[in-house]
Amino acid sequence: FADYEELKGTIAQLQKTQEKPAISDPNNEHIITKAPQRVSKLYLDAPLQDGSFSTFSSEEHVGKSLYILETQDSKTGTFRVLESNDALATLLISTSQFVKPVCKLVDSKVRMPQRIVTVEEGQAIFVDGVWKTTQKAVVRLE
Repeated sequence: FADYEELKGTIAQLQKTQEKPAISDPNNEHIITKAPQRVSKLYLDAPLQDGSFSTFSSEEHVGKSLYILETQDSKTGTFRVLESNDALATLLISTSQFVKPVCKLVDSKVRMPQRIVTVEEGQAIFVDGVWKTTQKAVVRLE
């Protein structure tokens, strides 16, 4: 009978400790929902020959968006080739115009490439209203 009373007490304590996180949970939830919003994605149109992106948007524009950039502070970010059929078709039409200003091509010996694989994401900084490439992405044509 003493064991039964002890178990009841233990259960009551456990229930109280389970209730405590539930009380602070709304605060945790608030923090959790804020965190993912810090990483924002931008869709970048064709780069300029100097390796900068002057046209970008928070939404993908089919036929225009070629790269996707992720940033946490809106000052620095990493970018990669956008893996959509439209983006790949445009990029493959003119790699010298659309790829080489912001990407380094490696192991690309395929004559009729079907896709572009991002081996290493590029880096960019936001200066004077444009995203300037500070480190080219490394890509491979397959």
